[in-house]
Amino acid sequence: MFNVFEYLRDGSKSAKIHFVGIGGVGMYSLVRLALKAGAFVSGSDRCEGEYTADLSARGCKIFIPHSAESITRDIDAVVYSHAIGRDNFELLAARDMGIRTYSRSELLGLVMKQYGKRIGISGTHGKSTVCAMVAHIFKEVGLAPTVACGAPIDGRLPFLDGGEEYFIYEACEYRDSFLDLYPTSVVVTNIELDHTDYFPSIEEYKGSFLKCINRAEKSCILNIDDPNIRALLPLIESEVITVGTTSVADFSYSPYSFLEDGIIYSLSRNNKLLGRFKLKLAGEFNLMNAALAIAAAEDVGIDPKRAAEALASF
Repeated sequence: MFNVFEYLRDGSKSAKIHFVGIGGVGMYSLVRLALKAGAFVSGSDRCEGEYTADLSARGCKIFIPHSAESITRDIDAVVYSHAIGRDNFELLAARDMGIRTYSRSELLGLVMKQYGKRIGISGTHGKSTVCAMVAHIFKEVGLAPTVACGAPIDGRLPFLDGGEEYFIYEACEYRDSFLDLYPTSVVVTNIELDHTDYFPSIEEYKGSFLKCINRAEKSCILNIDDPNIRALLPLIESEVITVGTTSVADFSYSPYSFLEDGIIYSLSRNNKLLGRFKLKLAGEFNLMNAALAIAAAEDVGIDPKRAAEALASF
């Protein structure tokens, strides 16, 4: 496939990329993809952590703390997290030297274009859980997705190194980051005003999610129990797949019994009962997360009963 990291290189050498905020959970997957593509990677952060230690062991040169001296003229591109201030020493040094700079989301958007089906998990709450659930379903049915999550998957790292057909990622709304991305399908868990340092009102926040949904090439999978999501339905341009607790939803679910180690729940597709399944998580909100994950898997051809059975081991 087209190697976007090699596209960034200067001349015939392998690309040299510096990541400002390399220890962040959101940056980790992008760094791993750069390493996989053969790039030379350096980066900086304010302190050491689990991800800086892991990346250092993989050959990255890590600078602690941030320093303008970490930027040298042989660097091809500097990538920064939106958590990094615009007056960061390294960003200023890179721009003074004429080195190209990319936000994490800008580069992630370029990278994901190389994958066939791109599933973006968005929403105010539950993004990481649903992203991990979708990844788990894919693995359990024998697929090998590449996954960029915003929290650890399987207990440790937020990245799965998979094939080129499926790219599952967490789509963060902060500073409109998800508008730099190129999904084939989008999941929205809920919409509740957040990041008020950037979004002045719920209407602005909802408008940003609408733009994200309408970036989907194929479909969107929506929790229609959420009133702010329902308000967007008339404005959505892509195919809509609804998930909720009422019979009007394409996928409807309800708790059947509560156990010490989880929940037994009923799941229906177009009012046809698919069966009763177990989820080893507490809370009805996790049933919503599970139903969204199952619907997202079905949207790319995975049998929903098989997907629900796979989540029993999540």
